[in-house]
Parts: sequence; structure tokens; C-alpha cells
Amino acid sequence: MREREAKRVGRARGRARREGGFTVVQMLITMVVLVIVVGFGIMGIVEARASMRVQSSARAFAGYVEKARSDAIRRHATSGVAITSANATSYVVTMDFNLDGVAESRTITLEEGVYFNSDAATLTFDWRGRLSGDGLSFTFEGPGGTYPVQLDVTGSGDVTIGEEKFADSEVPTVTLNNGTAGGDVLDDVTTVTSPTTPPTTTPPTTTPPVTTPPPTTQPPTTPPPTTQPPTTQPPTTPPPTTPPPTTPPPTTPPPTTPPPTTPPPSTPPPSTTPPAGTSCSMTVDLSSVTINACNNGGNQCGSTNVKLSMVGAATGATISATTVPSHLTVSLVSQVSGVYTFKILSKNNTRTTINVTFTGTSCGTKNVSVKTQ
Repeated sequence: MREREAKRVGRARGRARREGGFTVVQMLITMVVLVIVVGFGIMGIVEARASMRVQSSARAFAGYVEKARSDAIRRHATSGVAITSANATSYVVTMDFNLDGVAESRTITLEEGVYFNSDAATLTFDWRGRLSGDGLSFTFEGPGGTYPVQLDVTGSGDVTIGEEKFADSEVPTVTLNNGTAGGDVLDDVTTVTSPTTPPTTTPPTTTPPVTTPPPTTQPPTTPPPTTQPPTTQPPTTPPPTTPPPTTPPPTTPPPTTPPPTTPPPSTPPPSTTPPAGTSCSMTVDLSSVTINACNNGGNQCGSTNVKLSMVGAATGATISATTVPSHLTVSLVSQVSGVYTFKILSKNNTRTTINVTFTGTSCGTKNVSVKTQ
């Protein structure tokens, strides 16, 4: 009896132990896993929202640029968009918002945490929808320079977002198969020769001979006998036969040769060499810069701006990037009072140190050492 009671009590205790729930250690492990999963989810949402804010600001800016260009064409006047300061968080749009023929200015603020990674610049469209100056490039960035988005406006007024642009120095030289065996390109003609028309020989026209019937002789008429002496009528003379007309062969006039054409004298292009006694020099604010290379996904590419200027340059002289490595993009951001601002942007995850060469017209070159890390 006691053994049976002891077994029943043991079974009840085992059942109670199995139905007691989770232990504290199990609850802690579950909570830690849940916190980690939720943390990663929140981080992903925060990063996605930040990237969407940068994209949204860039597209809104592009929309206002297109509206200003259309307004300038519609009103046959000028409209524009201005960034008033470096690393600005807003911009000013000047156009006819109310469609009353009067332009007004409104300040548009970027999304929270988004700013322009560029200096102050102004886009002014004329009545043809073209910029009054050269094309410009802008970069929108999030907090700490994250999620950069590049926007380019060409001189003709076209707006592109996130498109990769190549400088003229990066375009390979095309070699034409000129003047070689089997080539399909002919040499340039230096002397213009007037074509001479060969004489045309016209075959003589053959006229068929005209057949003249033989003359018919009328027999003499004998009058009836009379008392008078008979009179004999003279024979009838046949009409003369006209010979067939002879057609002379047509005469071909001699060909007329047009007078030779004298090419107009060539005018030499204007010289951009500075006047004698003037020495041209070029300066750069940063001789070496360091930017972040793109990550493995091609995002978060670093960039920086450098400023160059020329002293004693000739009228019309310009500065351009002539040697640009393949893993970098160099574009002109602005040109104000002879100061050229160029933006150097990383295109991939290449990490190295290399020079970017800038050349001024008849003013020498300047190298900027760029380190991508």
C-alpha cells in the first residue's frame, strides 16, 4: 500500500515538473535573439529612410530645374535655380509660379539631414531653355556624407540623375583606316578640279533616197487632114527632175570649260597666347586630397572639391582636367571670377594614390595627388 502511494506521489511530482514552463535561462536567450533581430530591422529601416530622403531631394530639385527651364521658354524670359551657399540645405527657385507673367522667388528646403556637397552656384535659363554658362554638377548627401546622389545639368538644359559622365580625356582616340589597302575612307581633296564634259558625237542622220519616176514622153499629136499644109506639133518636153536634197551632218559645238575656282584664303585662328612680357601661372588650393573609395556594392563613393585659378592668363583661357585616372571622375562644378571649382568623385572600390593633371590654356599644368582609401 505504501509502495503504491509512493509511486503515485512520484508520478504527480514528475508531471508537475514537466508542466512548470520555461526556465530563466531559456527566457534570457529568447529575449537576446529577439532584441538582435529587432535591432537589425530598425537599422535597415533607418538606412532605407535616409537613402530615400536623399533620392527624394535630388528628384525634387531636378523637377524644379525642369520647371524653371520650361517657364523661361514659355515666357521668353529668364528663370533659374540658385544655391546661395556652400553645403546648403535649401535652394531658391525664381519663376512664374502663379502663371500671371511675373516671376517670383521661393525657397525650397531639402529633406531632413540632406545637403548639397558643393559651393554656391546659379542655374539661369534663357528664352531658348539653355544655360547662360557651362553645365554644372551637384551632389546630394545624407548625414555624414552617406548615400551620395549626383545630378548633372548640361549647357543645353538636360538634367540627369545618377548617370556616370566621362571627361573628354577618358574617351579613346579612334584611328581611321585612311588611305590604306582595303580602307573605306578616302583622303581629303585639296585641289578642286572642274569636271570637263567629253564631246558627244551624234551619228549622222541617214535620209532614204527619193525615187523619181521616169519621165513620160507624150507621143506627138497628128492633126486631122486639112486643106492647109499639115503642121507638126513639137514634142512635149518632160519636166526637169529635181535631185534629192542632201542633209549635212549636225555640227557638235565645242564643250565649254568653266573657269577654275579659287578657294577663299584661310583665316588663322585667334591666338590665346598671353601678350609679351606677361607670365602666366596657375595655382591650386589643395595639392593632395584623400577620399573614400566606393564599397563593394558601388555605393557611398567619396568626393571632394579643388579650386584652381590662373594669374596673367590671356583672354578666353580656360582650365580643364587633362589626365584623369579610370577610377575617378572629374567634373567642373562652377567658374566664378576666374576661379574654377572641380569635383573629384570615386567611381569604384579601387584604393590607390595617383595624380590628376589640370591644364590651363598656355599656362602650364598642375597636379593634384588623390588618395582613395
